[in-house]
Amino acid sequence: MLVEYKPIGGAVIPPSGASSHALIVHDPQSHEKCAVLIDFGLEPRPLKAAKGKYYSSTPPSEKPQVKNFGYGLHVRKLPSLEDFLGIGDKVVYASEECLPACKLLEGIRVLCVVATHAHFDHIGGIPWFHVKFPDTKIVMTEPTLEMGERLWMAYTRSLQLRNIRPLYHESDIECLQDKAWLVRAGESIDIGPFSLKFLEANHVLGALCVFVTINTPRGSGIKIFFSGDMSLAKQRTVPPSTILQEEADYAVIETTLASRQEVSSEKVETRLLRDVEGCLGRGGKFIFARRSIGPAQEIFAILKQGGILERWPKCVFFDGATRSVAEVYARHSAFGEEIKDVSPYLVSTEEQRKEIISSSRPAVVIAPADQRSEILLRYLSAWSRSSRNVVDVAARGVRFRAKTTTYVLRAHLSLQDLEAIVGRLDPKKVFLVHGDTDESKKIERFLGRTVTRTVLGKSYYL
Repeated sequence: MLVEYKPIGGAVIPPSGASSHALIVHDPQSHEKCAVLIDFGLEPRPLKAAKGKYYSSTPPSEKPQVKNFGYGLHVRKLPSLEDFLGIGDKVVYASEECLPACKLLEGIRVLCVVATHAHFDHIGGIPWFHVKFPDTKIVMTEPTLEMGERLWMAYTRSLQLRNIRPLYHESDIECLQDKAWLVRAGESIDIGPFSLKFLEANHVLGALCVFVTINTPRGSGIKIFFSGDMSLAKQRTVPPSTILQEEADYAVIETTLASRQEVSSEKVETRLLRDVEGCLGRGGKFIFARRSIGPAQEIFAILKQGGILERWPKCVFFDGATRSVAEVYARHSAFGEEIKDVSPYLVSTEEQRKEIISSSRPAVVIAPADQRSEILLRYLSAWSRSSRNVVDVAARGVRFRAKTTTYVLRAHLSLQDLEAIVGRLDPKKVFLVHGDTDESKKIERFLGRTVTRTVLGKSYYL
């Protein structure tokens, strides 16, 4: 029996940016090949390369419309903006080139796809895959499915509004909803020669790590650990990650932010709460521009734990794509048993949004972290002009009269986390994925051992 690991999809730059993976078993007697896939995402490609190939009629202009909000705030203004993806003039998600390379799976029977969590670069292509291969099992947690549905629907609608053919349609998503195989952390499943155990990843709600054992004829299984996106840092909305108390032969580990200096979460939260309290105390407005799945909800949980919701009632709001995700988090008790209904914290109508923007009352708004998001721009255009307000946004080259800041809420592995996991698993080989190849030497020095920098499409025989 021959076992092959192959990164099949992810960011083209860097070439080690894999977020979709195949684990393939070759049976020498029957000459059959079967596989499990870990994630099946979508990655953007330049719009210029797609021009004339993927549009149902005339593509939108490549020249962005720029709107000047004053005080140095010049940002792209696009029609039909979509909160989840931030599809703009420079990228497009409508080409099959954005998908993992299925040509690498020719002649292989894919038994299942495991969706580790509900970020687009990990699950964006799953409805397309299910249409092409309807007999393949799609495995994920219930929160991942619920948030995935919202993500996939937003994707199809946003492209249709821009007159671009999406890779799949709403009917395909509805079909997948009925057929998904739902699992929980701590559970195991057997499919073909693979035994899969699912572990808490501490990344976003419903996120999983996968511990795969390949059952060989000799009875001694080959064990491979897939981290997905994970963290060992303390978070308020998700359970702590769990690593099996056993060794693995191989480990495929994400290094998205492993090169960054680790920051104490307690210090970050203390500064965040102090800044919010100070801003509200002087009658100001605070804008948190955050990724819709995970960081936005973590911010809310920190504000709740720090007493902001109690001391400043009817002042904290979710808007844009963060709203429906917050509802999923609340339904699964991520904000605690006392907040099962987040409707008091949702901006549900245009009239309510206008009232919040124009009111003299202090307010905190958590909005999608895309500068092209029309909802975020509405708040920025109104509130970035006053020095008593605060904007938490990672916007390079954009100037505000309001104070700008940012807070590092870690939901990925640090170098110290990576060291702890490798020390626990003690694998004979470590594959680095979903990160920067330039940092691999730094990681090797830190770990004191050789690591393998993976390349998309390359086969690694175990």
